[in-house]
Amino acid sequence: MNDLISFKNWLKMESKYFSETVLIFLAASVLLTSISTIQATDTSSRPITGAIRPEGQIFEDALLEYIAARNIPSASMVISKNGKWLVNRSYGYKDQEATTPLGTSPMFRIASLVKPITAALIYDLESEGKISLEAPLFFENKPDSDSISISDSRTNAKGYLDLNRFFPNGIPDSFPEEIRTITIKQVLQHRGGWDRSISGDPVFMSKKISEDLKLTTPPTQDEIVRWTLSRPLDFQPGARQAYSNFGFLLLGLAIEELTGSDYVEWAQQKMKDKCGIAPNQIALARTFTEDRDCREPWYSHPGEGLSILDYLTPIPYPDGAFHIEIMEAHGGLIMSPQAYMKFLENYWISGIPRDNTQQNWIFFGSLPGTYTLGRQQHDGWNFVVFFNQRRDENFGDYSDIRAILDEISEKISAAAEPSKI
Repeated sequence: MNDLISFKNWLKMESKYFSETVLIFLAASVLLTSISTIQATDTSSRPITGAIRPEGQIFEDALLEYIAARNIPSASMVISKNGKWLVNRSYGYKDQEATTPLGTSPMFRIASLVKPITAALIYDLESEGKISLEAPLFFENKPDSDSISISDSRTNAKGYLDLNRFFPNGIPDSFPEEIRTITIKQVLQHRGGWDRSISGDPVFMSKKISEDLKLTTPPTQDEIVRWTLSRPLDFQPGARQAYSNFGFLLLGLAIEELTGSDYVEWAQQKMKDKCGIAPNQIALARTFTEDRDCREPWYSHPGEGLSILDYLTPIPYPDGAFHIEIMEAHGGLIMSPQAYMKFLENYWISGIPRDNTQQNWIFFGSLPGTYTLGRQQHDGWNFVVFFNQRRDENFGDYSDIRAILDEISEKISAAAEPSKI
């Protein structure tokens, strides 16, 4: 339980809570059981696909008003209460030319909503006795000494990633020795020693890493690790928390070492076994438009960046200015909103399997062209919202959608229990 509380504390760093302002006045009614499938458009001719129950209409009305006010081109929303799906809808078009509506199960980049899945995979490995959260993440295999191999480390829990993998020509003098002490738990709780506000976020520093390592192609995961581990830590491991994409990149590599599987393939298999998610509902995101899943929407973003292929060619930022494939374990998956709802119904956002306790969780994901929300309320409400746009000039980011949905659900719950009115 203490681990879970600590995990909650760092998760709050990704969350933004806002004061509760009454945005919608609801004449609440008792929840109904009939379901209708509706093909319709709102007043701006935005296509809508999917299913909705009558009691879910108030949520949809709020979302339609929200995305219209902020010019969000496309969205998907799934809402459930105690396992009953009230809203399962997609809004807008898949393409920028507005010719093809989103399908009923679109595949969105989910950004940092990948992290709860990675945490779940780690906790499952722990429950199977294949990993120890207290063990060091790294070890160094020296053939002429008593140091362990990866097969021994699985049994003895003395380390999971061999430093020689990243430093085949020998560990440099600049290597911080404190790295040897970093544990799986510390990385999971964002206490590994990396602080992007101080030293930058390596997963978004492809140009710098390529220059320093004299690479002619975008850096791989291993090259990012080699570059980062050659630099000083930002704080002593375990001393404090600092949100770290890089730490979850390392957890993804550890999962691959322990399972002998590709991270995405392992996630597909485990989510099928644990949540009933079809493997084709989880996939690796792709940097360039020509490589993307046919169910995926376009990603709206006002700015341009430089292509990771040459760092010279201007390109829409979501379409090649960052290398999303290397982000698989912390932000590089695409999923359907239905698949993510199944995940939320089987795991807490902390990564722990769901039980009968009452817990509140919220997690946001954000990339250029992407904003995502996963929400679990203590009284059985679950929300998944995906947008194909991260922010706009007038409203900033979209974290306030949480407060709007919470407001509605609280009123419905109060109306269903007269003693609470």
